[in-house]
Amino acid sequence: MEFLLPFTLTILLIIILIIGITFRITSREVWYSSLMAIVKSREAKIANREILRQALYKRSILEALSTLAYTSIGSYLSKRVTEEVPYHTLESMLWLAYANDLQEIEGVLKGLPRKVYEAFIYRYDIYNIKSIVRSIVFKHHEVTLIPIGNLVKPESIERYKGIKSIGELVRELEARDYRDEAKLIRNYAKQMEVGDIEAIKSFERELMRYWYSRISSVVSEVNDPILIDTVKVLMDMDYILSIIRLIHSKREELKGNIVTLEYIPTLLTLECRRRLIEAKSVEEVLSILQQTPYRGIVEEIVRGDFHRDPLLLDTALKTYFIKYILSTLLGDIFSLRPLVSYLLLKELEVHMLMFIFKVISLNLPREGFERVIHMYPL
Repeated sequence: MEFLLPFTLTILLIIILIIGITFRITSREVWYSSLMAIVKSREAKIANREILRQALYKRSILEALSTLAYTSIGSYLSKRVTEEVPYHTLESMLWLAYANDLQEIEGVLKGLPRKVYEAFIYRYDIYNIKSIVRSIVFKHHEVTLIPIGNLVKPESIERYKGIKSIGELVRELEARDYRDEAKLIRNYAKQMEVGDIEAIKSFERELMRYWYSRISSVVSEVNDPILIDTVKVLMDMDYILSIIRLIHSKREELKGNIVTLEYIPTLLTLECRRRLIEAKSVEEVLSILQQTPYRGIVEEIVRGDFHRDPLLLDTALKTYFIKYILSTLLGDIFSLRPLVSYLLLKELEVHMLMFIFKVISLNLPREGFERVIHMYPL
């Protein structure tokens, strides 16, 4: 009997431990299943290739919106757009529609998944801070804000557009617990207030470096190498797009605006990044990228002849890079991969609709631009 008592207690402890582990695993799977259900229900309302193609061939914005009736963005816009509107107004409304879509997902995220989500959308905070600073320094610069992220929300967008001084922006950031960003602005405040362009460039580069460091750090906590690679590809995409836009602008003096990534390992080598920033033509950029992991993307760009038109090339690059990432995120549904896939698909939908609405508003020949829609992943 004396032997059976400790033996029985040991067995009971093992059973309790197994039940605890099973409960924890089950709870985790239930939570991810719930998130997956929400993501898939939202994903089903993203415009597919055929819907986008039909929208492209419409004669007006209103007619194009009629083809989007069964998408979440189309449903949102159709209630608010009842007459032809300028492209820039529609662009702002597309971001509002995206923000509206994210509300349901934001409501269920907590803990580390919430941190990862916020790190991904933090780049919109960065964009908004940069835009507000430029509107303050350059009085004629119209402030364009995106109501996604934790800083600017749909209900507060007009308040942020009304910020008129660096000091007012710093106080607002400190009140919202953006202390690191506020401190960075203080460091450059005096130079920026007198319109020092180099100070503004340095500030923007530091702000972007801060985002890159933050997202890399948070994603590494997930211990999912695929998500870490996703971040690296997004960084490379932004870098390549910035260089190509610089080349198309023919304004060499803007080179200082491009964020250098010397201290962050991405899929592009340091030497490759240095060569890219010195490239003088789109063809040279594509030639350099032929020797990188993005060779397949370059081949698709050249095969489709997208590199000969700035609007086509910009949209094609975003699409191919996001498709490249999506192909790596397949598999584990009990993870954050489905959420990241949804965010990327949704962002691509917004950019594709911007592309279509711009083609319609400029009344460009549709046939030449339909090629971009064929590579859309849905």
